[in-house]
Amino acid sequence: MTVYTASHVRLVLAALAGLSACAFPPLSAQADQGDYPYAGQSHCLVRGIIRRVDPASDHLTLVGDDDHVCRVDTYDASIILTDATRNADTRDLERGMHVRMTGTLVGSDLIEAATVREIAGADVPPAPRQPSGLEVLPNGRASLLGVVRAIDPDLIHITVADADGTREVVDTLDAAITLPGGRADGQAADLARGMRVQITGTRLAHARMVADQVRVMPDIIDPVPAAPEPAALLAAVAPPPLPLPVLPRADVSVPGLVPPSPDPQLVLAHLDSYTGILIDTRHLPTMSRSPAPSIFGPEPGESLLYPDRSHVPTPDEVQNESVVRYYRTMADAHAGVCGDNPLILPAQAVLTPAQDSVRLSASDMVLFNALEQKLHFTRTWKVGFLLAGDK
Repeated sequence: MTVYTASHVRLVLAALAGLSACAFPPLSAQADQGDYPYAGQSHCLVRGIIRRVDPASDHLTLVGDDDHVCRVDTYDASIILTDATRNADTRDLERGMHVRMTGTLVGSDLIEAATVREIAGADVPPAPRQPSGLEVLPNGRASLLGVVRAIDPDLIHITVADADGTREVVDTLDAAITLPGGRADGQAADLARGMRVQITGTRLAHARMVADQVRVMPDIIDPVPAAPEPAALLAAVAPPPLPLPVLPRADVSVPGLVPPSPDPQLVLAHLDSYTGILIDTRHLPTMSRSPAPSIFGPEPGESLLYPDRSHVPTPDEVQNESVVRYYRTMADAHAGVCGDNPLILPAQAVLTPAQDSVRLSASDMVLFNALEQKLHFTRTWKVGFLLAGDK
């Protein structure tokens, strides 16, 4: 049985909290390959804006000048502020600071920092072109008034246009969303095209913004057709279902041959009948077990579907059990967290240098998100992986 040390757990947690693409050399090109979770080491230099600071664990989330997001371990870093009157530490860093960071890339998006230096004045990248509805606020913050024009299937990013038609992509992952009537518990899924919104947060390069707060205004302007239901989204990524009977999935798998996906229309019609989610990886011979695998959407982009970056398990939870449960037979999965009628989605490929993460098809990503809205399994980490018998 593999034993994961406290050092492994700390790095796994750091990777979970900041999972996203990071603009660094690909791990496949790095030298000094090591054991999990170290996929390799490569020196890197990043400039960007601090998005989140966690002084308790000496970690911060950094958004690079090219909008890529990475997680930074500052435990052993030398932190230098523009007011260098004393030695600084992670507690002195603040959201919105522009920094120049050097360190070692120890994971696909995890950096072990050597230095974190605050930059200001002429060294700060020029501000992007401002829409007419954008107001610049103190401390690097901004306020945007506009209309929701699109909602990304990941239910995190929305596109907002101002009166001139200038568009901004807004990350609502950590935003407090206030709906009409004073409801302060909204989510991106509650937003609709045509809603007039007031957004405050940090503006990045390339017409992108990280929101702290999204407030839906009481009036709705420029009405547009309602956002498509999951079934409508599937029309663009999957052909119409054939008029054939749906056969039960057999508890067998052919190595290298991806099993067929379930019928999207039937799944959405009977979504309430499913008891959990189960990812079939039996046909992927290189699949490995780990305490922190990930599930991504289709290429290009491979958007992260699981785990939820805003809901990270504690060290004890990762130490005692993985964020997924591994099963070798369908009977074991039925007796586990997936329940007696799980939605089974076939993995299309193995990802990451650790060979522990998977990619789903575009249509299966829609089904995954639809069932998550019903069961909220990403909040309880009740996700199952079906492995080959020799894993």
